[in-house]
Amino acid sequence: MSGGLRDQAARDRIADELDSSLAVEAGAGTGKTTVLVERVTNTLASGRATVDGLVVITFTEKAAAEFSTRVRDALDKRALESDGDERELVLAAARDLYRCHIETIHSFAGALLRERPVEARIDPLFEMVDGLAGSLSFDAAYEAFQDRLLASSWSAMLLALT
Repeated sequence: MSGGLRDQAARDRIADELDSSLAVEAGAGTGKTTVLVERVTNTLASGRATVDGLVVITFTEKAAAEFSTRVRDALDKRALESDGDERELVLAAARDLYRCHIETIHSFAGALLRERPVEARIDPLFEMVDGLAGSLSFDAAYEAFQDRLLASSWSAMLLALT
């Protein structure tokens, strides 16, 4: 997305075309976060969404924290520059930003599961595991799944042969 005027039309589309779903692909340091912060700010300032209806998924907790800080700063700046209904929307968004889901996919999925464990058919007291423990747990669960799958396949094949 770097390149100044060369990609300005794409940047403007990302920031301003709020009624469209867009995929943004660009390398590190090209300004993705800047234009996405602008899109989120424009969405909130226009009233198309509130912080309760907005989800921003990042790869790392650090990126989520940075994005949240940048949105807060953009909202504060926008509040000084706007008036009327837009100013009220921006002030409400800034006040309620702590409720916005700006987080990793892992955190977001965990929050959904905690909110609806019955529908997800999981133990409401489940614990999420990270890092090495998560990898080992996944490996063990996947191996058990494969064992059950192969056992049922063999049983079905043996029944077919008899």
